[in-house]
Amino acid sequence: INLEKNTLLDTLLIGDNYLEGLDVSQNDSLVYLDAIFNELKVISGLNELSNLTELQLSYNYLETLQVENANLERLFVSDNLLKNVNVSGAENLSNVYVPRNQLEEFHVSDNKLTSIELEDLSKLEVLYISSNELTSLNISNNDKLVDFRPNRNPGLYCIQVSPIQIIPNVYLSDYQELSSNCE
Repeated sequence: INLEKNTLLDTLLIGDNYLEGLDVSQNDSLVYLDAIFNELKVISGLNELSNLTELQLSYNYLETLQVENANLERLFVSDNLLKNVNVSGAENLSNVYVPRNQLEEFHVSDNKLTSIELEDLSKLEVLYISSNELTSLNISNNDKLVDFRPNRNPGLYCIQVSPIQIIPNVYLSDYQELSSNCE
């Protein structure tokens, strides 16, 4: 689908179309993009969408996603084949939904996340989630973690882990602890 002449689009609902690729680099007026239930393997031009606040890409075939969009607030990418997601440049991101993926690396530092669900991410090895607004975090089901950085979350004092969980590289702030009993 060729969208390059539709430069004034602010909303794009393009789900359920069997699309394998999508280029939105010429659609910099987009505020809302919904491309769920396609067969997307590639989406290009996301970093050019300076007005984008919500991105819905669930139920596709994406394996990697990098979004450096400062205005993005909500990201929904469940049920893909994602192994790596980096949204560290999305400094206003407050809601991210990523279950049922194959994530090994997840970079969500320097955002405004207040909560995140990681339970279904059993293959997660690297989690950078520093400098957010989290008040609770449970990583007890993420037993493959080898590099974990939750520091600089001022309201996050206790991080729930399993009693036998060992994470080789952990970066905590002075006020944080890992515990199997956070209450």
